[in-house]
Amino acid sequence: MFDRTKHNSKTNLLSAMGLVPLLAACTPDANDQTLRGADVLEPHMGDEVFHVGIHVFTAEDSPEQVTQKARTIKQMVLNSPNASTCFEGPAGRAQLAIQTEFTALEYAEDPVASVEALDQRLDALFAEGIAVHLLLPFHYITPHVLNKQWPQVDWAAASQWSNKSYFAPMKPCADEWTDGVQCPYDVIFQGFQQPVIAHLVETGRADKLAVIYVGNEFGYDPNTDPEDIPGSEAEWGGGANWKVARAEALSWTARRALDTARDAADGHVRVGLKFVDVQSPHTGWTPYTPGSDQLSHIVHDVMGPGGDVFGYDAYISDTGYDSKNYTRLKEYFDYFPDGRFEIAEFGRQCVGAPGSLSVHERTSVADVTGTVAKWWPTRGINMFGFNVTGIEDGCYSLVEIREHPGNGHAHGHGNGNGNSHGPDIIKTLPGANNQARGLWEQFQAATGTSDPWPCADGQVDDPVIEPEPCTPTVDSVSPLTASLNQNQVFTVHGSCLPNTLAAWIADCDELMILDTDTDIAQFSCTPKWTSGTKSGLVKDEPGGTVLAAFELDVQ
Repeated sequence: MFDRTKHNSKTNLLSAMGLVPLLAACTPDANDQTLRGADVLEPHMGDEVFHVGIHVFTAEDSPEQVTQKARTIKQMVLNSPNASTCFEGPAGRAQLAIQTEFTALEYAEDPVASVEALDQRLDALFAEGIAVHLLLPFHYITPHVLNKQWPQVDWAAASQWSNKSYFAPMKPCADEWTDGVQCPYDVIFQGFQQPVIAHLVETGRADKLAVIYVGNEFGYDPNTDPEDIPGSEAEWGGGANWKVARAEALSWTARRALDTARDAADGHVRVGLKFVDVQSPHTGWTPYTPGSDQLSHIVHDVMGPGGDVFGYDAYISDTGYDSKNYTRLKEYFDYFPDGRFEIAEFGRQCVGAPGSLSVHERTSVADVTGTVAKWWPTRGINMFGFNVTGIEDGCYSLVEIREHPGNGHAHGHGNGNGNSHGPDIIKTLPGANNQARGLWEQFQAATGTSDPWPCADGQVDDPVIEPEPCTPTVDSVSPLTASLNQNQVFTVHGSCLPNTLAAWIADCDELMILDTDTDIAQFSCTPKWTSGTKSGLVKDEPGGTVLAAFELDVQ
């Protein structure tokens, strides 16, 4: 649960992108110095706060380079590197934002130095008044790098999995542990994401973040039928339901990522998961049999009650891709109120060879405004992307590439090639006109005026976000037989189980609650004194409401 009462500071989010000239009458004053160096006014998305942003890769960037990028984006979207990044009007507020990422590979090279560098990059964005959506992805797998921190995993073998896709590079696991071996994903959740989030909480930076995404487009290859992969059926247990087992492993791995991150965040920042394809029968997010819909499970049982953010990466094209996903997702919109749904990537999908789209065929203002209006719960949009492809007229890169002085080689994803020296040169693509297409219009739409004004020093009230109402239920208690004088562990299955759960069995000594989760709990005790049928109860709390009554046969 995201607890706004724990937030003791406000910070401004920066977001931007599009390529059409801004109307002079409707753009910010180029001489406006209002928020240079100020905290972000609206760091969190909400019913009255819309984040307008762009995906910016900052890996390996110095704070000075991050600042340069931030000011370039402010110039492109807001017409001035010094402009206010928060605007308001009769309909609410719009806040400039950036999505950026910090990877397990960076962390594994040097945990202390890399986290310090992350702090500096975040602080540089905050100082420019930019809201930050942070991605901690787990899909970058370079074995010799990860071995530096987690040698207990055979990363080379794990990343050679035959079913792998780009964003699911290793086999997901239905359970964290199998035969004493921990799932490689859980090693990253606990060894990378958990300590990084805990650090951000401890230093107060988590309170300034809009969301921490713990998975990026997590799913199997939508274009690859697992039946075409030799050994695929046997790998998932064979039988009639092997595709269900494959889908469950995906969603249950995602669930553990969210649960681990949410616990580390401790109410200081929302956590989220990014999706891209939920309608192809091969992704793992489409139901294979009635009652086995893993998207429904992750939304209804995990993200909805947990107060998590749903990020949908909307790459538009002429193939109907976006429309099919919209049909699949719209029934879940009500689960994500008050800033918990975001168009997490946006750009026209390139069909054909790189560079096949002309400037005028790239994402248009109508593309942006039409998509936001259609996906009505969204309270944030970030464009893909800034410094992305490294190709002058690339498929996705709508605005900029980086060029390092001295070698003339352009790079994507913000990574140097090891041969460059000196600061980056920010360079616009042909026809970009130093503008960001479609994003100033989102400031206008979100604020309800063609001429929004800079936000006042105060903020709109932040509503307290509570989890959806949830009634505890118990479906079963097992086992229902036990041996006299032998300690027995009992498992309670249900939904919305509270951490105050209490249990009792007649003549069962040393009863102890071992663990509780929202859908499963365990307790133990030792049947004493006499055999026979013993009464048992499960309550929501000691002395509270009875959730289940059962009988135990002690032999």
